[in-house]
Amino acid sequence: MSKVLFVTLLAVISASFTTHANDYFVSINVLDSQKQSLSIPLTLIASEPAGYKSDLEKIPYPVKECSSSNGKITERFYGKEFKRGYAINFSSGLPDKEFKVTEYLIDDKEYPLYDFKKDCFANQVVQIVNEYSFTLNVLQATSKIVELQSGGEVRIMVHAPK
Repeated sequence: MSKVLFVTLLAVISASFTTHANDYFVSINVLDSQKQSLSIPLTLIASEPAGYKSDLEKIPYPVKECSSSNGKITERFYGKEFKRGYAINFSSGLPDKEFKVTEYLIDDKEYPLYDFKKDCFANQVVQIVNEYSFTLNVLQATSKIVELQSGGEVRIMVHAPK
């Protein structure tokens, strides 16, 4: 096979694959425990490069941190930040894209009993991080629902060309 014919054949195959990949699109929707959308769903072309979607909120809790060094106790008052929300990362691979969903929760049920003016902070607020990883073939119509610990869910759907 001549070099010119081989390069031409390769270009035609490559172009048809790219067109095919661009015909599929992926939608990502995050729902709360009441199955209501938390934000506008993200829609992307299947061949799109790596990316992410996130909705994170930083919540400060007033705390008093205590430490001792050489018999001297030091107290520091500040707003310790904790995250609530989610982040979704996806790879650029075709036909398989890797997805990683990270859910951030705050366990603060002990905080109402904590008097930060008197007591040293002893994890009365805890950051909880849950990670879910999976791979989807984005060149075939499919869907994946990830149940989150918060009761919400992430719905990822691959839509075929119309």
